Amino acid sequence: MQPNQRVMNSPIIESDLDKSWVSKTDLTRFLRCPYGFYVLDKGLIQFEDTIDEFQATLIRQGVDFQSAIEARAKPLPEPIELDRLFSKESIRLFNLPLFKNSELRIMGKPDAVDTQKGQLLPVEIKSHKAVQLSDELELAFYWKLLQPHRSKETSPRGYLLLRRDGAVEEVEVPLRPAHFERVERFVEQVRNARINGVRPRICGCSICSGPMLDEVRRSTLANKDVSLIWGIGWRYAHCLEEMGITTYEQLLQADSNIIVDGLRRYKYHLSVNQVSGWKQHAKSLSIGRPILFGEPFSHHESFLALDLEYDPESTIWLIGICLVHLGKRNYYFLWADSPKQEKVILNQLHQIVQQNPSLPIITWSGASADIPQIRKATERHKISDLLGILESKHLDLFQATLRSVRFPMAGLSVDEVARFFNLPRLSSISGGLHAQMLYRQFCNSQNEAERAELKNSLIDYNRDDLESVIGIKERLVELHN
Repeated sequence: MQPNQRVMNSPIIESDLDKSWVSKTDLTRFLRCPYGFYVLDKGLIQFEDTIDEFQATLIRQGVDFQSAIEARAKPLPEPIELDRLFSKESIRLFNLPLFKNSELRIMGKPDAVDTQKGQLLPVEIKSHKAVQLSDELELAFYWKLLQPHRSKETSPRGYLLLRRDGAVEEVEVPLRPAHFERVERFVEQVRNARINGVRPRICGCSICSGPMLDEVRRSTLANKDVSLIWGIGWRYAHCLEEMGITTYEQLLQADSNIIVDGLRRYKYHLSVNQVSGWKQHAKSLSIGRPILFGEPFSHHESFLALDLEYDPESTIWLIGICLVHLGKRNYYFLWADSPKQEKVILNQLHQIVQQNPSLPIITWSGASADIPQIRKATERHKISDLLGILESKHLDLFQATLRSVRFPMAGLSVDEVARFFNLPRLSSISGGLHAQMLYRQFCNSQNEAERAELKNSLIDYNRDDLESVIGIKERLVELHN
């Protein structure tokens, strides 16, 4: 076996390797957030500090899913003779040792390898149900890692074992040149980050919005960083930095067409209008007040505000509605004690909407969240009329905001915009993921007092969202007037 074909049977000690070595974990952390990767790599924080109770639950579920698959696999024979096993016709090998590719200076441990007579197709186990770009890049990373062992050339591809409706579903994933180009670029960026550090940028990851939140906010505000602009994540920010644009003031002065052409070199295809939206936000940040640039939001004396709580992979369990009419507010909280009651609350929503046929239905980001969830739910239960009625009457307040106004702050979540307008939020629930965890706790509890307390807390959280939607709508009308 050649030096770059070594397989290690014990974990690599960090001190034994120089910082040019890149692992799969390094890659995935960097893909999630370069600054988050950097502070973990430097030991400024520990991974345990970056996850909350709900995220820990998801990780445990993922570990349990993977363990169940690995438990059904045949154990590796002793002694482990991988070169011989890799040449077998078709064996899927789990519980593999750690690999090192000394030529590329990358290392990792694939969840499994499908030998296929020396083709060596990497296999990854994921507890989500849809193929994600990060999954494809992990498979590409492992494809390159296994190359020294590959005795039979084949078209690059790998497999994902996904959790769909509680069962394991296998998906073959073709790997294209663009995947390998990205992996090579990100691996090099990991190495550069270790040498040169990483600029903190606005990010929604659990590190930048958690333990490093104060540092990220302080640094980005002090540096007038372009990531303060809505729509500019770290990937766009990195490309703009390569073009000499690091602040929103520099962006404001730059030619939009030059920015579009420059981003196209990185295979990002934006329109001049999208860059113009960035510039409106840059102007708002520069002058410290909202900028109006689109058509005013339509004023409605009476309307229905709608907000859902749901598990994206299963069911809607709470539908909150507020009927606003002549200054009065009537609330309806349609609650499902179990996933089986989803159809009941959908029919109740249908009835309320039919009772108010002339009123628009206003949401915050409903076009990308609430309406798609209702679409899936109505398909599950074969409720034919509800979706069409909702879509014909729906006004998405978030989309209206994107088209017409920018605020002197980084985010555009309902919480952040409500905070800008000094609209109070009373619930202690931190967000949708926290709410999902509490609902699962509700479903699993046998204690009626605990169930009642959890239900009331979740309804209060939903009420806060409805109050925010209504309050933001009123403030936007005032701004335009």
